[in-house]
Amino acid sequence: MLSLLARLPGRPVPLDRAAARLEQSLETVRRTGDRTAEAYVLTDLAAIRTLQDRLVEAAGHLRRALVLHRRIGDRASEAEALNDLGQVLHGAGETDEAGVHYGQALKLAAEIGDRYETARAHRGLAAVDGGPDGAGAHRDRAREIFADLQVPVVAFW
Repeated sequence: MLSLLARLPGRPVPLDRAAARLEQSLETVRRTGDRTAEAYVLTDLAAIRTLQDRLVEAAGHLRRALVLHRRIGDRASEAEALNDLGQVLHGAGETDEAGVHYGQALKLAAEIGDRYETARAHRGLAAVDGGPDGAGAHRDRAREIFADLQVPVVAFW
């Protein structure tokens, strides 16, 4: 969704304009009461704020999206949001809190059989536990799952 909202035919839209469009969308979906759409718009806003290095704002959007995913009962999106929040918090230097979210994502993703989010959580835990060369078990498990899924690991390290 973000890529569609962030582009005009043939031309990229500046991030501030894309964020403004998403803010308008957020108002609309809140008026309609569509909590699923609201969670996805919040996730897209978080992606833009992350690209703008506005990590505190991005984390706030992801926290709200996480609450909505839980309220709706969308466990797959909850696992994804937990990993996204871990990434943003890790980028903001909040490694302890990031590790908590990665751990929750790992547990949930494993429960529901979401191998991609399981691998993301392992990768995140490896990063917060000592960087890409530390936390060997998490690193190795992430690489193994990504390889099984045919996801280029280099994109994640």
